[in-house]
Amino acid sequence: KIILIISIMKEEVVSFITTFMNDAVKKRNHPMHNLTIATIKDAKYPRLRNVVIRYFDADQKIIRFHADVRAPKVNEMIENNQVEISCYDYNSKIQLRFASVARVHHQNNMTKQIWLKTPSLGRRCYLQEFAPSQILTTDQYNNLKNFYSKTYSKEENEDGYKNFVVVECLFKEVDFLQLSIKGHKRYRITFDDKDYQQMVLAP
Repeated sequence: KIILIISIMKEEVVSFITTFMNDAVKKRNHPMHNLTIATIKDAKYPRLRNVVIRYFDADQKIIRFHADVRAPKVNEMIENNQVEISCYDYNSKIQLRFASVARVHHQNNMTKQIWLKTPSLGRRCYLQEFAPSQILTTDQYNNLKNFYSKTYSKEENEDGYKNFVVVECLFKEVDFLQLSIKGHKRYRITFDDKDYQQMVLAP
């Protein structure tokens, strides 16, 4: 189903974004369930990767995803917490970009509560002995394949908690773009502590 944003009323656009992103959290097949996040490596060039959205709060301006503390992107966000999140729905031709500040949570009350709700299959991702992006020998690669071929209980995967992080991205600005043969639409919404402002932009 193709959705068209006709009005430029800021309340309608913000309401649409809120509903859209909340649906993305709940539905694995939602086109925005997988987000692209850009970080800066060594203040030289951006690095892009996909992450799964786990939580969205329009009031607090928060997007959350999970990661492995050993992953390069985590250290990049610690060194430079200015990030941007992008997502796109092919059916409605809508792109959303969230200019954000990242907070990395590791082994605190938030991560513990979320970890307790994480199923065994999700926990297993953080139990592997090799860090994400680590170059593997042939033997290490075979060991990793063997690791993923086994089934582990939730309790057996408990050791993975030491590698589990929750990343909170506090967005300060949203760029909304919808492509349409009848006319593209683009808005920029900026937030402050009390309210938000919407500007109409050239697509």
